[in-house]
Amino acid sequence: MNIQEVAAHTGWQIVAESQLNPKIEGVFVGDLLSWVMGHAQPGDLWITVQAHANIVAVASLRELAGIVIAHGSEIEEETLQSAKDEGVMILRTPQSAADCVKALATLGI
Repeated sequence: MNIQEVAAHTGWQIVAESQLNPKIEGVFVGDLLSWVMGHAQPGDLWITVQAHANIVAVASLRELAGIVIAHGSEIEEETLQSAKDEGVMILRTPQSAADCVKALATLGI
């Protein structure tokens, strides 16, 4: 399943698109950037409340499938521009990180 399919099933808003739209291989939940850099796997969909431009750098570095911004966190314009420049897809949802995990589990991710 890819991010566009996840968005269609969950109702989460795609706020930064990419033509890449990679297949989601797993899920990683965390807000500590250094922890994500050291433990997330390529192809993971990262769920976080962080919404600043550094998340895009981490997602790109770890070759993540994309980022889900949970809890309705406001996303900085710089973050969105950086995501577009780097080809990193970002979804946004008012749901909690736990509810995001539940939704993804029901989709078989």
